[in-house]
Amino acid sequence: MALYLIGIGLHDAQDLTLKGLAIVKRAHKVYLDTYTSLLQFSPEELQELSGKEVIPASREMLERQSERILEEARTQDVALLIAGSPMAATTHFHFLLEGKKRKILVYVVENASVFSAVGITGLFLYKFGMTLSIPRRHEHLDTPYQKFLQNRQSGLHTLFLLDTEGNPLSAREGLDYLLSKGLAKDTLVVGCAALGSLHPEIVVDAAAALHLKTLPQCFIIPGELHFIEEEALAFWKAYGLR
Repeated sequence: MALYLIGIGLHDAQDLTLKGLAIVKRAHKVYLDTYTSLLQFSPEELQELSGKEVIPASREMLERQSERILEEARTQDVALLIAGSPMAATTHFHFLLEGKKRKILVYVVENASVFSAVGITGLFLYKFGMTLSIPRRHEHLDTPYQKFLQNRQSGLHTLFLLDTEGNPLSAREGLDYLLSKGLAKDTLVVGCAALGSLHPEIVVDAAAALHLKTLPQCFIIPGELHFIEEEALAFWKAYGLR
């Protein structure tokens, strides 16, 4: 008996790996994290794929009722399905850590993550600095902009993730926040949307002008560019991917 933390990828139910699907099919109970990322499909789609009831897991359940889920895994196989990579959010590492403390078996089944998917932009992944999140309530928040300045001073790229709880924050709203803190309007930005799908949206534009049409969204402010990165961004700027 064990708890399985299963990544389900970035786009739709079909991104669930064969390994993950096999575990879900034999699990006694299946939860779906509906809090830490914006899902592009419904629990019903996963139910149809796996033949199992899929229970939506809210923030309340994941953070305040995690003990219940762990104790269920002491006597039965429990699967927690998580968008992207299961270890990308500290919320899920808590399950791994607490499970080990309680001598409950916890297994991790990996999948694609936004942290690797942004490689489609042509920016070198090893040149990214601290990833920053912009919450919806950011009017009096300075930390994301100050941390960005530290990345920029080191010549590093900065990936900005956007709040997806409730009404998802758009790249436009995130950039307007940075502009209000002092970001120059002509700063080069790479916008990304629907990563992991067959039709992702990649847009290169100035901070004051960038717009994305699809969800979920994130954006990158590049640091110092290698000539291959310059060529890649010139390609996206010329041809785009929408």
